[in-house]
Amino acid sequence: MSSAIAQKQNKGPGLFSNVKNDVIAGITVSVVALPLALAFGVASGLGAVAGLYGAIFCGFFASLFGGTKAQVTGPTGPMTVVTATVVGTYGREYALLAILLAGLLQIIFGLLKLGSLVRLIPYPVVSGFMDGIAVIIIMQQKDYFLQAPLVAIVTMILMWVIPRINKKLPASLLALIFGTLFAIYIAPMFEGGFLVRNIETIGAIPQGLPKFAFPKITDFSVIQNVISPAFTLAILGSIDSLLTSVVVDGITNSKHNSNKELMGQGIGNAVSSLFGGMGGAGATVRSVVNVREGGQTPLSGMVHSVMLLMVLLVLAPIASIIPMSVLAGILIVTGLGMFDIPGIKDMKIQPITDTIIMLLTFVLTVAVDLIVAVGVGMLFACLFFIRDMGKLRVSEKSLDTLPISDVIRVNAEECGLKVCSVDGPLFFGTAEFVSNLLQNQSGEKYLVIDIHHVEVMDATGAKALRDSIIKLQEQGIMVTLAGTPKRIEKIMNRMKVIETVKPSRCFKFASEAVVYSVDYHELISGIQGDIIRFDDED
Repeated sequence: MSSAIAQKQNKGPGLFSNVKNDVIAGITVSVVALPLALAFGVASGLGAVAGLYGAIFCGFFASLFGGTKAQVTGPTGPMTVVTATVVGTYGREYALLAILLAGLLQIIFGLLKLGSLVRLIPYPVVSGFMDGIAVIIIMQQKDYFLQAPLVAIVTMILMWVIPRINKKLPASLLALIFGTLFAIYIAPMFEGGFLVRNIETIGAIPQGLPKFAFPKITDFSVIQNVISPAFTLAILGSIDSLLTSVVVDGITNSKHNSNKELMGQGIGNAVSSLFGGMGGAGATVRSVVNVREGGQTPLSGMVHSVMLLMVLLVLAPIASIIPMSVLAGILIVTGLGMFDIPGIKDMKIQPITDTIIMLLTFVLTVAVDLIVAVGVGMLFACLFFIRDMGKLRVSEKSLDTLPISDVIRVNAEECGLKVCSVDGPLFFGTAEFVSNLLQNQSGEKYLVIDIHHVEVMDATGAKALRDSIIKLQEQGIMVTLAGTPKRIEKIMNRMKVIETVKPSRCFKFASEAVVYSVDYHELISGIQGDIIRFDDED
């Protein structure tokens, strides 16, 4: 009985287990999503209606097939920035093709179970990337802002003031409504000057159900150029969505299915592109609003999409009169809200390497390319990690610390024996370091290498150890090996480290290696004087 209950709880709430609250939450979220969908649609270059289509189709299918119960999907900053670049370079149809390919790639990511890998992206990379996206979104509003700075500023003030009056009020929607009224009835008084030069509106929005249409491709040679931005959209959409999933998990005390979420996002993006909509991703603000309003199941996200479709069918003519400067004001405030303020504050106390990664990712995001920024940020994060992991220590071990007799200790010192202890991971990041230290040994005739504390060894590390032993032997130093852990014995055999040393000169403890070396020295000295040949059998 108890196991059955546990299994039921692990599955989470069913689609229709919270209908009333989900419907209310979905309606509330649609109010928040409407102005953002319009604004991101315009900013993407595909048009306001494409933003609505994106919120409708991505939101519905990502909720239906996704792996995060209460997440709401729609157009977001990163997706908008990349889409705008593709539209500006190749045109509308190729941008829709890129979104379609991105959706298919996300489905493949999910099928290959790559969802968990996205979580490995370091926080400084994510922070720098999001800050860069925020700057790009704000910079993109320059032209519309300068058309009517007064209208944009009034809208921005409304966006800031309304939440301070009542946090439950939909600030973006009210700012959209009152900003538009201000532009229509008051702003014309200032027209002709710097404050109001021109009030451009969204323009006609097609009214009715979206029509299915595969992207019209006339130049197939351009397709290969679209693959790169499609991959970028897929990666950024996946990162954005799964980060939001983590946020939702934290609020709801639940656990999302990352691979299923990727497939849901991919289906949503693919379907959206086939109806002329822009791509989307899990939207943090909309998802948080959904949860706080009582949304618990995918039904809330689906209701949010249906409500936006109703708006499109009924209110499209009204939406067409919204000034672009109003949308610019909304996006500027949205961009400012995307800055990772806690991350920026942490720059004072976090390791300098994290700050370097964050700033580098930020600069590359703004100045070069989003995917390049994430890639380079990840590369530097890995390099710094390898450096920190590579703090391998090679030190001389005092004979006084070993459980050997005074006679052996004295004889060991007289015959020029030295014990070298290797502590830490011996892999490609530390191979050169340990190789240089071991090969620079001089003055001794016998060297015991104690690797008891080597936790990790890869092929590069084993090769470096083997080559170092060969060089030492060529210098006339007899090498014995002590403390080979079972976990690295296989790689050492495969890379012929044991064979190079000789199995008879490999010991469990350093003290045994010391005794062997002293006995060997006494034996060889008695037979051959000071001439020692290491190629002889023992």
